[in-house]
Order: sequence, then structure tokens, then C-alpha cells
Amino acid sequence: MQVFLDKERAGSGLLNFTVDDLEQHADALVVRGFAPPRSKRSTRVSSSRS
Repeated sequence: MQVFLDKERAGSGLLNFTVDDLEQHADALVVRGFAPPRSKRSTRVSSSRS
């Protein structure tokens, strides 16, 4: 469980999920007509941010 305190985003949601190959899933979204957000990477976590 993650808990965030962010008054600017109050009332909105956040979803985290894990995939084996982030680039492959992002490419599949593009093929389906979606524009995935930019990816942000660190040595500990890879995440997408809009």
C-alpha cells in the first residue's frame, strides 16, 4: 500500500502495476491508438508519468 498526501490531486486516483517489459506494453498502446505518457526511470523503479 502506498499513501500520498498531495492537496493538488485531492479526489483523484493513482494506479500502480508491474509489467515484464514496459517498452513492449507502451508500443502495444500506441498500436491501439493511445499515447502513453513519458517513462521515468531510476535504479529502483520504472514508472510512467504524464
